[in-house]
Amino acid sequence: MAQPTRKKRILLGELEQETATFNPAPTGRAMFRESQGEQILEEYGGTTTQLGAALDLLATREDIEVVPTFAASSVSGGPIPTADLDSLIAALTGALAAAKADGPVDGIYLRWVFVRRVRLGACEWCVWRLAVCDCV
Repeated sequence: MAQPTRKKRILLGELEQETATFNPAPTGRAMFRESQGEQILEEYGGTTTQLGAALDLLATREDIEVVPTFAASSVSGGPIPTADLDSLIAALTGALAAAKADGPVDGIYLRWVFVRRVRLGACEWCVWRLAVCDCV
């Protein structure tokens, strides 16, 4: 007798903020919209966000179990204080580790976006830093 096929577990998470280094007002952790676990599905599913699009696409697959972990995003602002950024990263990595402890992991959709705007002399440049692990 064939054993039932286990669904592939895909962990999902996000950290996003546009940083303008010439903005004197820091973007503290309190300025981030944070969601955890099932709350991510409720807040982002069906939205016109990149995380919402990923959720909607993954929901079409019967062979995939989406495991929402941690998501945090903020509007454009000044630099994130190191302690706040470290705590956001710790929240994300802690949620990913907890999800991994709950069962096997077959893939990760991790949206990690920081846009940094810097002023060089009289010119303004946008420096994009984007690292996405989309292992579905």
